[in-house]
Amino acid sequence: MRAYNVGHPHDPLRFMGDDFAYAGPELYDKVLEYVARARPTLLPRVAELYRGLRPTTEAGTYMKEYLTRPLAERRDMATRAERALALLKHHPARSEPRKEAYAWAEQNATAIAQTARGYAFDFKDQKQLKKSMRFRDKIMADNIAWWRAHTGQKILLSAHNAHVSYRTSDPRYPKMQGAFLHDRLGKSYVSVGMTFGRGSFNATGPDGETRVYTLGPTAQGSNEHFFDRVRRSDYVVDLRTIPKAAQTWLATPRPTRSIGTAYPEPADRIAPVRSHDIIIHLHVVRPAKLFDAIFE
Repeated sequence: MRAYNVGHPHDPLRFMGDDFAYAGPELYDKVLEYVARARPTLLPRVAELYRGLRPTTEAGTYMKEYLTRPLAERRDMATRAERALALLKHHPARSEPRKEAYAWAEQNATAIAQTARGYAFDFKDQKQLKKSMRFRDKIMADNIAWWRAHTGQKILLSAHNAHVSYRTSDPRYPKMQGAFLHDRLGKSYVSVGMTFGRGSFNATGPDGETRVYTLGPTAQGSNEHFFDRVRRSDYVVDLRTIPKAAQTWLATPRPTRSIGTAYPEPADRIAPVRSHDIIIHLHVVRPAKLFDAIFE
């Protein structure tokens, strides 16, 4: 991305996160700076509502410590963050020159509220857990849709296969980000899934440590086993245009690897044509070089 941007200064690639896990201190600073400049009479109220929410440690520590707070405290923090957002929404910019600054301030305040609300569920309660999963995938889709509407640009969404899918294979997830995006964008959203035959990857183990895992040949009867036998080289297949016989076969759920941040995870049963529009299949994968390893 950096190399591309050096050669294309007038058409740069930009990176954004869409998840809620961490709203950094810079977001709070930007919201407060906007309020101080555009709505100074609101500044004391917004600053008080944000009291104790702005991170003062690095991201990993902040997220772990947040979950140790009592549920009542986390819910109070969410309510205060949402009140700050509501204040901004009740005082939109009127003049055209100020609308861009207001749009970003509102979105930054939205991200702060999303983070606080995302931690305000009772994760020990199964019904609350399902609600939290739905909330997460919905707001990720909301953020992508906002970026598209605000910039008018094409977006490449990089996420776990399950999140970009149209169908859920996990009972904990009532509805996936891909389904929300399809609702919002229709055919303008294209879901691309990725499978592989064998190789290595980085993941976080049961002990919380990140390490390289290596998998051998695909299991008989799995989707990966089928995709690995189609051709010898890596390929991309548009599932919307394949012959009907192939579509029928791929409409049946079969075991499929589910590899995200954590590993190992049990295989999901996925029907590719019901979950994605396109599949990219790689025969062999190699682990990415992590930043710590690069900079040592």
